[in-house]
Parts: sequence; C-alpha cells; structure tokens
Amino acid sequence: MRRPYIGVTGVMTYKEADFLSNLMPENSERDVMVGVLASLKTLRGQENNYKNRYPGVGHISNIFSPFTKNTLNFVHYNTKEPNSITDQLFWLMDVAGPNCDGVQLNMVWPDADAIYQFRKRYESKKIVLQVGGRAFKAVGNNPFRLAMRVYYYRDFVDYVLLDPSGGTGTAFDTEQMMAYLRSLRDLGLEKYMGFVVAGGLSPTTLNLVEPLIPEFPDLSTDVETGVRDVNDNLDLNVAREYVRGAYSIFTKTAG
Repeated sequence: MRRPYIGVTGVMTYKEADFLSNLMPENSERDVMVGVLASLKTLRGQENNYKNRYPGVGHISNIFSPFTKNTLNFVHYNTKEPNSITDQLFWLMDVAGPNCDGVQLNMVWPDADAIYQFRKRYESKKIVLQVGGRAFKAVGNNPFRLAMRVYYYRDFVDYVLLDPSGGTGTAFDTEQMMAYLRSLRDLGLEKYMGFVVAGGLSPTTLNLVEPLIPEFPDLSTDVETGVRDVNDNLDLNVAREYVRGAYSIFTKTAG
C-alpha cells in the first residue's frame, strides 16, 4: 500500500524519530516519513562533511522507532560509485535494520536494471527515486523529457521526488513544479507511483505547495534544511510546526 507522506529528513537519533512518529493523527490517511541520510562514505565508516545530518552507520538501525503506525522509515542514500549500486543497497539494508521501510535514491538517474535487482530481493521495501538538480539538468529541465525518464522506473519505484534544490534549501518555483507534475500525470504515472515535492520548504513556505494540492491531492512533501537550527541540528519544534502545518493545508485544500 502506498500512502502520501509528510517527510522530515536529516534525523540523527531515536528520540527525534520517535518524536516525529507521534505527530500524525491516528486516523490520518497520511504518514510521517522519517528520513535518515547515508552515503557510501558513511557506509565505509567515514564521517560525512554534514556531520549533524549523517549519523554513523552503526547507529542507523537504532534510530528508527519500531512503533511505526502512520510512519515511514526511509534511508536516503547517495554514492559516487553508481556502478555497484545494487551491492551497496544490499549492504545498506543489512545495516538499516528491521524497522527500515525503504530507501530513497539520491543520485542522477540510477541504472534501472540495478534498481530492479534490489526490488527483487526486497519486495516489501519502498523505493523513492529522487530527481535532484543534476537530474533536472540531464533532461534539459524539460518536463516531458523528465517524465519519459521516470517512466522507465515505473514498475519498481513507489515514489518519485522532485527536488531541484538537491537538499540545499533553495525554494522551487510552483509554476514550474506544476508543469513537471502534470507531465508525470499525463504519462499515467500516478497509477504506478506517488509524487513528492521538496526544495526550500519550511513552516513559512508551505504556500509553495498549496496551489499544487487541488490537482494533486495525494502529493507528498519532504523537508531537510528548513527545519534545522543555526548549528545544523534538527529543530524538533520547527519540525513539528512544519508537519502540522503541512497536514493542515493538505486536509483543508484537498478536502
């Protein structure tokens, strides 16, 4: 079952994950997505440059709460060695633990067959394909060309995330985002995967999302930079404000 979600990425501790997992009303038709960042560098035991966003690989399995009602626990993964991505994802699932619900692929148009091999082994895990800044550039920022690239992943990807900022916090243009979403819909991809938007979101910029909801009521969102403090730590009060604010506009606008 694929449900829309409101995501918070850059979670570092069990306390943060447990806090987020309790924000959604019990009767909600949406989930909270708890996003933990990982890379090939951290898998190899090295420290990421964003040390307050990437936990040590040995801690990942202890972050996700086992009480996952209305919660999706995802690892967001990036690598500079895409040729061995299938083996890396197998390794990632080994360290992510039993409470991990899936993986987000933060890379530029990963090899479709490699992702299919992962899907065959982990049929129950969700897969999110991120289309980041470099992926947009690879298709010339053309909505139709982007939709055609996403189409190749339709049988084994559960969500496609459109994030022109690539986690940098740069706000997306709502009109342009609408064009991309419509192109995905025009190819019939809503039948295969959920659509997610990200880029510059925070409790004060949810107005970027609101115009999209009437046409895409099952849209999901994700936030990373917009809920962090001056020391780049996750601010749980801001994260709560974001999740509840997003839930409110989805409920109000879609309803």
